Amino acid sequence: MPKILVIEDMPDSAELVEKILHRYGHEVLLAENGERGLAMIQSDPPDLIVLDILLPDVTCPQ
Repeated sequence: MPKILVIEDMPDSAELVEKILHRYGHEVLLAENGERGLAMIQSDPPDLIVLDILLPDVTCPQ
């Protein structure tokens, strides 16, 4: 079963994505912020990452 990490800071959105992915047979891991998501990626790499691109605690390098 593919393991998908969802990094989303809006709980309602994260829950909705989790329910949809579970329905299709995926194992879903949730991270409530970018820092937690990065830690989860390092400790147990997922097969796919669904990422909120506007996380307040993560900045893109210029």
